[in-house]
Amino acid sequence: VAAGRAPRFVRRSARLSLDEWKILQERSAALGVTPSGLLLTAFSEVLACWSASPRFTLNLTTFNRLPLHPQVNRLMGDFTSLT
Repeated sequence: VAAGRAPRFVRRSARLSLDEWKILQERSAALGVTPSGLLLTAFSEVLACWSASPRFTLNLTTFNRLPLHPQVNRLMGDFTSLT
């Protein structure tokens, strides 16, 4: 962001039809990646194009409730990890 200018954020969203999702699954399988990995790669490429720096880090939260105790599913808390 240029000095003195506030960053501007816009939320964009879209949905794939069932047929589009199946095509995405087939293409990602042919590439040896998951559909999530394919979409994350596309997202990071868009960020790189619009970013002031093409080098950046993405921090992803993942659900990680480990089965360390028989009643772990009765616990409340933040069970996320960063990857």
